[in-house]
Amino acid sequence: MHVALVTEAALNRRHGTGAQLLRYLDDMELDYSHVYFLGWAGWRSDSPRSLSLAQPEWLERHHRFRSFARRLGLYWWRRGNLRHSTRASIRAHTAPCEVAWVVVGGERGAEVARRIVDELGAPVLLHVMDLFADSLDTCPHFRALASSAAEIVALTPMLAAEFQRVTGRPCTAIGVGQRLDVPLASPPGIHGWDLLLTGRIYPDSLRLLAEALKQLQPAARPRAICFLGPRYSDIPPELRGQVKDLGFIGDAAAFAGVVAKHHVAYLQAPAILDHFGRYSYPSRATDYLMAGLPVVGYSPPGSAAKVVLGSARPGVRLVSGGPAELAAELAAVTATPEAWLDAHRAARAFAERHLDLVPQQAALRAALERCALSAQPGRKK
Repeated sequence: MHVALVTEAALNRRHGTGAQLLRYLDDMELDYSHVYFLGWAGWRSDSPRSLSLAQPEWLERHHRFRSFARRLGLYWWRRGNLRHSTRASIRAHTAPCEVAWVVVGGERGAEVARRIVDELGAPVLLHVMDLFADSLDTCPHFRALASSAAEIVALTPMLAAEFQRVTGRPCTAIGVGQRLDVPLASPPGIHGWDLLLTGRIYPDSLRLLAEALKQLQPAARPRAICFLGPRYSDIPPELRGQVKDLGFIGDAAAFAGVVAKHHVAYLQAPAILDHFGRYSYPSRATDYLMAGLPVVGYSPPGSAAKVVLGSARPGVRLVSGGPAELAAELAAVTATPEAWLDAHRAARAFAERHLDLVPQQAALRAALERCALSAQPGRKK
């Protein structure tokens, strides 16, 4: 079975979707080729099997150059369609194609993906990790892509419910996973505890953390606050001065090792229930929990984080109130060695039950195989 993986962004570990897809692909022994078409989230793919349709960064940034390139026929997309040369490149790169595994989150991505899968002529597995809209009612291309897909996989229960509402078909739920053999966090020592931040920056969430830290007694505050990721400069100034920048670590094993050197993780999430909060699950929570790191954070009621992680307490403590409530949870989880150990064991137990990567890889392979078997005689090749 040869699979054509179609994504909006490059496969790399600078953004959650790319990192998780690379994690799925590890050890799957899947024969695949990859096509991506938007120039963001790191621009370049870590996979040697990738074909980029995105224009160079300087061309995307400058409207005049982009318009000139389109007039000369050098752009890959024109008036809602793929150019002939682009279609030929896709066919050559992905052949033979038995399944189109499509991972998109926005209406623009769905529009481009529809043109690509029409060119491939293979059954579609639509894998939804995000929905960048309040609902599918405002996304005609996404609705059409979902309706034509042979099967739909959703990352969170909210995404599954939304796509089932529109298509009238069940959606397979496959979450964010991690390997069981990652290093485990150790208890804080006599010198205090370290707090870890990673991933996408949500400024309102970090401002709330800054206010909560002020409400802790000096002896209860973290010894160090560390940020692991590429966007340190986006941390709000009221917190940034307290945060040590560890930089971006693209190696998966090295990243897991650094995570395990900390004692508590702060889960960044949207402070309001917009489409990010409602549908998107912060994938780095999986890394924290598998390492046995207690997780504290803010998330509004009804969010994906609240629903997915609701049964993980005391390993996960997500508040919906103000900084005083957040400060109380930070203090509670680090108050005594026993409190930390209870949270540590609960975090790891939840991860072993729900976040094991191996059964997720098996479920994804099974979905791809079902799609391959669904191909109809006479389908375009």
